[in-house]
Amino acid sequence: YLDRPSDSIPLSELQAAALLPQLDRLEQCNQIRGETIRRIFQEVPWMVEAVGERRPTDPSTCYKLAFGAQNRDLMLPIFNRFGLPVGPGYRSMHRSSDRRCGKTGSLERSRVLGDQLCLLDHSVLLSVDDPRERLIAALTDCRG
Repeated sequence: YLDRPSDSIPLSELQAAALLPQLDRLEQCNQIRGETIRRIFQEVPWMVEAVGERRPTDPSTCYKLAFGAQNRDLMLPIFNRFGLPVGPGYRSMHRSSDRRCGKTGSLERSRVLGDQLCLLDHSVLLSVDDPRERLIAALTDCRG
């Protein structure tokens, strides 16, 4: 089910057919992502600060990992050079029309987050063993 402001759309039959066989692995994938995120927070100090107060209390509930970068547009190419699948965080609500979203102000904090948030893709959070070690090394090196 897609659930965004003003949009609620059920999955298509094709999407459901692709999703159903993966449900059996969901708990295992959640545990792997949670362990990877715990290791990142233990071994990459700058990520703890970059995630800040948005740091998850239970990393096994995370699908992706969002973090802030003051100069995101300068950092994204650096992350990518290190082979990290990092992209812009989210389409901020300040960009939506006032009529569509019923905004009551400028949403300045939303604009700032929209300009600074980066997103580490879920695919790399499923890393184990040597790929996980390379991920942690790349995160350490790209800001070191």
